[in-house]
Amino acid sequence: LPLFPTTAAGRSGSKRVPHHESRMLLSDSERKFISAGIAQDIRTDGRRRMDYRFFDLKTDVILNANGSARIQLDNTDILVAVKVGIEETEVANPDEGRACGSVECAPSASILFQGRGADALNVKLTSRLQQLLDSAIDKEALCIVPRKQCWVVNVDAVVLDSSGNLEDAISMATFAALHTTTIPAVKVVTGEESNETIIEVSDDPYETTDLKLNEPPLTVSLTKVGTHFIVDATGEEESCMSAKVTFAVDAGGKLCAMSKTGIGGISKKLLTSMMATASETGKKLIEKIRSTIREGEKEERKNDR
Repeated sequence: LPLFPTTAAGRSGSKRVPHHESRMLLSDSERKFISAGIAQDIRTDGRRRMDYRFFDLKTDVILNANGSARIQLDNTDILVAVKVGIEETEVANPDEGRACGSVECAPSASILFQGRGADALNVKLTSRLQQLLDSAIDKEALCIVPRKQCWVVNVDAVVLDSSGNLEDAISMATFAALHTTTIPAVKVVTGEESNETIIEVSDDPYETTDLKLNEPPLTVSLTKVGTHFIVDATGEEESCMSAKVTFAVDAGGKLCAMSKTGIGGISKKLLTSMMATASETGKKLIEKIRSTIREGEKEERKNDR
């Protein structure tokens, strides 16, 4: 499997987990209580090790965006907006458009994010989001006039609140936002000069096309606490982790990429089990998100009547 760039916490010989990874400050007694519960398959919120928290997903929540979504996973609250614009093509890729991602953690989301506390985490999450966009969007379909003009898709994610599992929540909200993104219809006409082209963008909200996507993956993060691993870790559980493995999974359950953070080791047997769990979890999450999008579209058509 191809690897995401490994953070400092995942390199051999690392002595400590970066501050932004140790999301909550817990006492030794609290850590022991959480770890003991996971070992007995009873987590502090009542879930078993393989149980995902309930999440509320809404699309088209920002009226002036081309696509948007908001997900609330317990207290983790993520808002994603997609805006498209026309710019000149790049010299290196004259027949393609571009996709740019950005993630910002609001200072109010966590006491750890105040001041410059979220800077390193913003960079890490932005890098992961950009990797997902590069594989999810058909950039050739974004080209309007080869070697001249193209669409640029800007995806901005804001972490409004945090209770763990930020990376997976961002990927789910982005997945939903991209699947509801539309691009205005354009007409290319020749100007007065032979080499001049004019792009006319329709302002009719119904003259649009869907953003063309490849097979966009979701990220599924599995957190190792003690000798066991869990899905959808809370902030407290992430503070007890020895290692975390994040997989990119497509709709068919194929593992597209993986990365590891934390100083703890992962045995071959445990990694094999993690891969199977990530594949199954990813498929279920994608189907659930698609079902939510379909229900939203039915409701929208009903309201238009």
